[in-house]
Amino acid sequence: MTAVLITASIFSGVGVVQISRRNHGGRMISLVIDYLGFVACVVLAMNTGEVFIGIDALGETFSSGLPYMGIVIVGYFLGVLDEYFPQKQQNSETSLKIASRWVMLGGFALFLLQVGAINGILYFLGKLAQPAGIASVIGSAIFGFSLWAIGRPATAQALHVKTNHEQILNGWLFLSPNLLGFLIFFAGPLVLSFYFSFTDSDAFNTPNWVGFANYAKILNVRFAMLTSPDQLAREVVDIKIYDEVGRFIFGNSGILFAAADKFFWLALRNTLSFVLLAVPLSVIPALVLSNVLNSKLPGMKFYRAIYFMPSIAAVVGISLVWQWLYNATVGYINYFITLGIEFWNNLFNLGRC
Repeated sequence: MTAVLITASIFSGVGVVQISRRNHGGRMISLVIDYLGFVACVVLAMNTGEVFIGIDALGETFSSGLPYMGIVIVGYFLGVLDEYFPQKQQNSETSLKIASRWVMLGGFALFLLQVGAINGILYFLGKLAQPAGIASVIGSAIFGFSLWAIGRPATAQALHVKTNHEQILNGWLFLSPNLLGFLIFFAGPLVLSFYFSFTDSDAFNTPNWVGFANYAKILNVRFAMLTSPDQLAREVVDIKIYDEVGRFIFGNSGILFAAADKFFWLALRNTLSFVLLAVPLSVIPALVLSNVLNSKLPGMKFYRAIYFMPSIAAVVGISLVWQWLYNATVGYINYFITLGIEFWNNLFNLGRC
């Protein structure tokens, strides 16, 4: 954590210097730091408020609130019926709209009460009242305001930002969810595991630095000659230090392979077995078949067409289905998006009352 704060401080200083010189690079650095800080503070606030635990609890009670969502749907259709009244009946139209919105609001409130969302929100706010929650909320507000301020068009124009700079920034913005997921769930644990390999961590107690002791243990192996295939391991090695990994038998004698950490060598054996057996058995036949398909044997073009038809037909069929779903006129996706937008507009647009 200290290293992260130091790195952020260094880049922040560089960004301040670049911004003072009206260099667009300072804006880029500031946007990255503010964006990462905002995401970190929001995640910390959600974790402090136990939002993720609350989502699991909501999943258990969600079905009990579905009947009350029927009231919301009824209110929505009341608003839809208003469109079928003649325009001259202005008073009836307004009354039906008002009734529709209040019915939807009432049904939605009952739904929240039934699933326990009100208690969950109060519990979340209570957790945020703790020091960590307050700090995360303040941090989210600061980073969010800084992100908005430095991202304004006026700021970009003052720092001589060009179109290609904005395109690069937008590209990284769209990549950021996947990139952050990779860093947090893959690269981060990989680096952390490498660090723990130099400690005596057991995932429960505070780890202590032991240097290369773990590597010395897994590489501490011994080969001992056996006078008979069934000779006991304790007769040739110290079983308090070494565990038997395997035996290589040659007639009436053999070699015992023992290691201080036998699980590492067993895992290595399994990995090598997979690499030497499973990979060639899956790759070599595929290469042979691809060469046959690429050959100039009689009738090979017809065979290729038949062979690839299932793959091509599936892609074409899926493309046509999605093209139809996204159709602006008869597509179901756009239709349901329109219904959803109208639903929330009718639910919260009380200003027209």
